[in-house]
Amino acid sequence: MLDRHLAMHGENCTLRRKEGTQLTERDVTVRASVRGLRGTEIVGTATQAFSRAVISMTQILAAGWPAGHTVTPGAVDPRLPRPNDFLVVGGKPRQVSFVNPIRVDGVVVRVELTVAG
Repeated sequence: MLDRHLAMHGENCTLRRKEGTQLTERDVTVRASVRGLRGTEIVGTATQAFSRAVISMTQILAAGWPAGHTVTPGAVDPRLPRPNDFLVVGGKPRQVSFVNPIRVDGVVVRVELTVAG
């Protein structure tokens, strides 16, 4: 259902991870629903420059992103976006500051991101 909703109402964005000493960029195109934070969500260090994005793992898994990583039982899944990754929205890189993976029966079905910039 999420993939269908994102296909109809989302936009193509690029999820980017910079790695290594030469900051190699690893990109994957994802469908995302991006919106500004509501007034009640602007607390602490969050400002109007922050946005909330919802993505599916479908494109990430299909692309094998990020290449060269293996999933180790008990460790954080390297395929999940993480703070300091970037979500490029409308050509503008926005830094991921918070990641909330939503699981159903142990499977990530939705990822909520807070991005800044």
